[in-house]
Amino acid sequence: MKENFPKPEKDNAEIQQAPIERSKFSQKKKSFFKSTAIQSLALFAALSGVYGGVIGYEQHQEKQRIQEVQKEGLDLENISEDFDVKIIISSTSHSIVHIKQIHRYGTLEKMEDEGIAPQVIRSQKEIEKLINDLSEQNGIKDFFDEGIAVDSKGKSEGLEFLEMLRDILDKKINNPNVSVVESADALVDLETLTLTPHEFDGPEGKAEGANAEALYTIKIGWEDLLKNINDAQAPERVGHKKSVSKKYAQFIESATRMGMFQKLVDGFQSDRSLVVNNPLIQGDNVYIMGAARKLYLDGKINLIPAETDEGNDEGTRAAHFTHDPNSDPNFQKTVTERNDIALARITSDPQFKNMKFIPVIFGAGHNFEDNIKNYNKGNPSDTLGLIEITPK
Repeated sequence: MKENFPKPEKDNAEIQQAPIERSKFSQKKKSFFKSTAIQSLALFAALSGVYGGVIGYEQHQEKQRIQEVQKEGLDLENISEDFDVKIIISSTSHSIVHIKQIHRYGTLEKMEDEGIAPQVIRSQKEIEKLINDLSEQNGIKDFFDEGIAVDSKGKSEGLEFLEMLRDILDKKINNPNVSVVESADALVDLETLTLTPHEFDGPEGKAEGANAEALYTIKIGWEDLLKNINDAQAPERVGHKKSVSKKYAQFIESATRMGMFQKLVDGFQSDRSLVVNNPLIQGDNVYIMGAARKLYLDGKINLIPAETDEGNDEGTRAAHFTHDPNSDPNFQKTVTERNDIALARITSDPQFKNMKFIPVIFGAGHNFEDNIKNYNKGNPSDTLGLIEITPK
C-alpha cells in the first residue's frame, strides 16, 4: 500500500524573503539602466557639442574665406542666399568659379520621357540669375561654357554658329542702315533653315540644341522688329525719334502710303507666333538650350570655348554607355581628362592673365579639385583657386 506523504511546505521566512530579493534585483536593474541612460545622454551631449563645434568652426572658416573673396572683388555673400557656395582651394592669383549645372542630354522628347527636363529647366533658370548677378554686379562678361568646343585647328563651329545668330540681331534687325524688309527677310531665311533640321550637324540632341538656338534668335528678332515699329509709331511715348531707328519711321511711312502697313505687320506677328509656339522654345523649354547661350543671344555676355571637340565627343560616348557614372571607372577617367582639357583651354586663353575670377559653366558631375591641385604643383608661382557654386 502506497503511502501518501504530505508535501513539505516552504519555510515561511523563505516565502516572505523571495519577493524582497526580487524587488532588490528590480531596483538594481532599474538603477543600472538609469545610470547607463544618463551616461549615454552625457556622451551624446559631449559628442554633439564636439560635432557641433566642428561644424560651427567649419562654417566660420567658410564665412571668412567668402569675406576674403568679397574683398578681392567677387560678391559671394549675396549670391550665397540662393546657392551653395564653397571655396575649395584659395588662391591670390586666379580662381576657377565652377558653376555647377544640370544640362540637356539628348532630345527634348527623351528628357521629358525620363523626367529630366524639369530639373534642367530649374537648374538653368537659377544659373541665369547667377550669371546676371556676376555680369551686372561684378562686371564679369566672359564665361567658359561646357559644350562650346574647338577642333584641332582651334576653330569652334558651335561658337561661330552662335556668333552668326547674334550678328543677325545686331547687323540686320537693329542696324539703321538695313531696311525693315531686309531685316524681315533675314529672319525668314533663318526660319527656313530651322524647318530642315538635317542642316544641323552632329548627334540628334546637339542638332536639336542648335535648332532651338536659331528659333530663339528668330523669336528675339521678330519681337525687336515689332517693338521698334511700335515705338516709331509713338515717338512721344519713347522720348523722341532719336530713340528709334530712322529706318522704322521710313518703313511706316512708305508701307502706309502703299496701303500695306497693317498687312505686313500682321505677317510679322504671324511669323513670330509660329516660332514662339515651337515646343523647343515654348515657355520655359527655352532654358533647355542653356542659360549661358540664351544670355549670349540676348547680348548680355560673351562665351569662350571650354573644351575640345574630341574631349566632348568622348564624354558623350562615355555617358551613353555607362549605367552608373559615379562608380564607372572609364566614365570617371573621361571626366578627369575633360577637366584637364578645360584647364588647359582656360589657362592658355589670351584673356586668362587679366581674369581674377574665371566662371566655368560645367555639369555638377565634374569636380576640378584634383585637377587644379595637380596644376598648382607645376605652377607654384601662378596657382589656381576653386570656388564651387551650386543652385540650391
